Amino acid sequence: MEMNTYERLKVSVIVTAANTDTMLDMSLRSISEQTYRNIETIVVYSESENKDAAFANSAVNDKSAEKLEVSFDWQSLAKSYKKVNFVNSETPDKSGCRNARLAGLLRVTGDYVLFLRAGDTLTINTVRSLVLKAESAGCDMVICENAVRWLHTPNIQYYNLNHFRIEDFDLSGEQCFKTFVDLCGSGYWWYYLNNKLIRRDLLDRCYEGLHSAFDGVAECFYFGEDLVFSSCLFCNAKHIVNIHNQYAIFNWIAEDDFIKLNAKNNITAMIDNLKQAVDVFSNLANDEKYKKSVKFAQRSIGKRFWWRNDWAVSREQFEASEKYVKKTFDIDKFGVCFFEEYITDLYPRYDAYDGVIRAITSDEIEIVMFDVFDTLILRPFFFPTDLFEMMNGYYNRIINNKSYTYYANIRIAAESEARLYYSSIRPNFEDVNIDEIFDIMSGSFGIPQEVCDKLKEREIELEKTLCYGRNTGYELFQLAKDYGKKILLVSDMYLNKDIIENILHKNGYEDCELWLSNEVGSSKHSGALYKHIISEYKLKEDLDKIIIIGDDYHSEVEVPESIGFKGYHLPKPRSIFANWNSWFYVGNFFHKIFRQNGNMVSGMGSFDMHNGIRNMVGLAANILYDFPYVFQNEKANYNLDPRLIGTFNCGMYLFAIVKWIADDLKGKNVSTIHFVARDGYFLQKAYDRVSAKIGGLPKSNYLFCSRKSMTPLTVQQPRDLYEIFNPAQITQQTPEKIIKALRPIIPQERITQAVKISQKNGFAYYKKFINNASFYRFIKSFENSFYDEQYVSAFQKLAKEYFSGIVKKTDVVFDIGYNGRTEATLFKLLSYPVNSYYIHDDCDLPFRRSKQIGYINKTFFPYHPSCTFVVREKIFLPDTPSCVGYDFDKGEPLFEEYEKKPVEHFIINVMQKNSINFVDKFTEFFGDIFDEAVFRPYDAAMPFEMFLHYSKPLDRLIFKNISLEDDFGMDESFNLTEFWEKEMENYKLGDRED
Repeated sequence: MEMNTYERLKVSVIVTAANTDTMLDMSLRSISEQTYRNIETIVVYSESENKDAAFANSAVNDKSAEKLEVSFDWQSLAKSYKKVNFVNSETPDKSGCRNARLAGLLRVTGDYVLFLRAGDTLTINTVRSLVLKAESAGCDMVICENAVRWLHTPNIQYYNLNHFRIEDFDLSGEQCFKTFVDLCGSGYWWYYLNNKLIRRDLLDRCYEGLHSAFDGVAECFYFGEDLVFSSCLFCNAKHIVNIHNQYAIFNWIAEDDFIKLNAKNNITAMIDNLKQAVDVFSNLANDEKYKKSVKFAQRSIGKRFWWRNDWAVSREQFEASEKYVKKTFDIDKFGVCFFEEYITDLYPRYDAYDGVIRAITSDEIEIVMFDVFDTLILRPFFFPTDLFEMMNGYYNRIINNKSYTYYANIRIAAESEARLYYSSIRPNFEDVNIDEIFDIMSGSFGIPQEVCDKLKEREIELEKTLCYGRNTGYELFQLAKDYGKKILLVSDMYLNKDIIENILHKNGYEDCELWLSNEVGSSKHSGALYKHIISEYKLKEDLDKIIIIGDDYHSEVEVPESIGFKGYHLPKPRSIFANWNSWFYVGNFFHKIFRQNGNMVSGMGSFDMHNGIRNMVGLAANILYDFPYVFQNEKANYNLDPRLIGTFNCGMYLFAIVKWIADDLKGKNVSTIHFVARDGYFLQKAYDRVSAKIGGLPKSNYLFCSRKSMTPLTVQQPRDLYEIFNPAQITQQTPEKIIKALRPIIPQERITQAVKISQKNGFAYYKKFINNASFYRFIKSFENSFYDEQYVSAFQKLAKEYFSGIVKKTDVVFDIGYNGRTEATLFKLLSYPVNSYYIHDDCDLPFRRSKQIGYINKTFFPYHPSCTFVVREKIFLPDTPSCVGYDFDKGEPLFEEYEKKPVEHFIINVMQKNSINFVDKFTEFFGDIFDEAVFRPYDAAMPFEMFLHYSKPLDRLIFKNISLEDDFGMDESFNLTEFWEKEMENYKLGDRED
């Protein structure tokens, strides 16, 4: 078969093998089955280790070779894979395969290179997907996902938290190596080579460096070998991206004998060799900015080595080598890497995708049919009829209705009536078209023709605007096209052919024939449309040459099979999302939120009665389950997937809040809304996106302030000292903490004498207050010993000048909450009240302060949620330093010393990125018709609240890697999951069974 233009690019796959590699056949079979056809395979072995394999190249033609006694049947292998080139590396490798890889590089003629170790396999469409991405993105390395098959088990599993599974990377320049250094300690997939397609010129740039890098490594254990290779690659790369849903499978079963043999012989030497490889990485990352990341990576790699191999040694070796590993890699204690801790079966669900790919590329198949809607084309709705809901306002406007008529019901009824009417006058014709539907609306329902014409035109316009391509469907379509299949598109649909063709062409579907039920008069559902096509193409004797791919199991699987050809199921995203497909469990969150009775608030009512909620859920489903062949962990509702949590839970919540703010601000005399740092960072991003579409809203500003920066601003007179801490925080304070918090308003000479002054007044400087009374006594002594009225007055004057230049009388602020302290402080400084928006309050202070000061405070929640500030805040905090004060001379905020935590913040970052992406997508689709997407803000926040209050324990473990600084005056350092668990226990919350 003739290759396509992109397949002119050759991929060289280098497979390294040793005499213990009894699974080389598995790797070669995997390569030979790839849908990408321009592949050269090079198997490299070391003659000193594989003397019995030296004849492999000549085995096919040399019959005498068959007489040799070998530990592995190379003759049969060479006969089975005649196009494979077997190469002797000519340099002995006592362990690992570094020289074999370097020798293989001298033989490659491809444009791209992929490294495998004997036993590694690839899912069937992996190479093709990697090459397509490399070419479309113009990058020099593309990375796919990883899966693993464990020793002596048939299960192939993926890592839930694999970075390349849950994130879209697009790295350029220095960011390539920086990201590698920051994250390579958190998952082996960063440095293992089997998941990386590398452009030839990148390898050419690395070749000399690889040789010199390995000069200092005596013998290279495979962990270390891959680390050296990948370190050089990332260091020299210019552009790196990744793809999803394609897997490089690492078979631990293939490493069984290798590990046992080497570990029992000399595990200490293996540890030394691994350390040498780590040193190569460390030398490349020899920069102060990488110091902590390098240390983390060194420890993690040592831990991973021991975790993988502690079973392979005797008890005596174990005790001695355990100490040696700890000393060599500076490890305090062993443990499983957080990102590698959670795994889930990839199969049996993924094999459904494999089946579709194999069918499309089979030489036996000549015609591939595709369903159109939900298979190749998606709408941002949960139900197709939700489109009609988006026309309710339009209908009432064009008829100048003084009341309100629910047009969607009219449209649905008109279609139903049209089907009844036309089936009675043409019983053999199984469908109607859009013209006939609106004829019924005009003739039978009495709606004026000119109104019907406008409604029809509007519906068609919305279809063309809102319909968009399904990525998985397009990939399958393009695969069929590349393999030269005849492509037929078949649809049970009322839209006319020209409309659907317009939608298809806009989304890249070309060179295919479209068959519609409303044109032929036959439907897929009954099978008559298939029979008509079979008759037209005279295929009655060739049914085994046809397949159909679609989202409706009855129409695209059961009906075709009853006729005699094969159907393949590509489930629609919303059926996966709602867990309605019995073959694809994805968690029960949809049911618990929107379908379970017994809630205080009706989730069913919010979903069934508000199309805006359905639109959000439908869009989230499309984003998350475009690729539907996912097997999820049944112990979790959210599969420990930050993309799901970010898109669905956080994305809807974020949009709900900014839409609530926007709706309230519309038409008011407000100049600026200030989003208080850092809680307001992502709310401001979302607000800016929404306000750009709505128009007529106040501009936004990011107001740098925090608990720490605002504390000294609250003090204008001695009695204000009693406000600086909440009563619940008082006994966690010390004189030292209070002096530190109020440093900007204390003369320097008194700060230097703070310890003596405190002790003189009877207070131990570093000791916590035993009760509130002791705190208030200290405040009295502070007033006498530290408070300086002139110093405070000068500070307040500078603060007033600073803030009055930012916050005006007609401005408002947004803060996550909780007690009106910010508003009270601003009032003291500015002498005018500033209205505010909160998520919620946590006591009666906002009411008291608003009444006292005269500002208006509105809360998103009219109550105090049980699961409150810590988790809620952390999910939306950016990885940036907190404001701790102000340089009034320069007119700018001051920030704490802060070091980014790329590993710790990675999960949160994915959630935040996907939540903003959801707001972007929803705004893109519905920004011009927001008013038609009707919903109550709280209903859109319900998924987030249900996640916070009723998630499963395994879902909450996604935050186990995240620590919390003591920003709350509690004098503790928290693990977010542990804190969350305690809060769940305190409020008697947790997963609710059906």
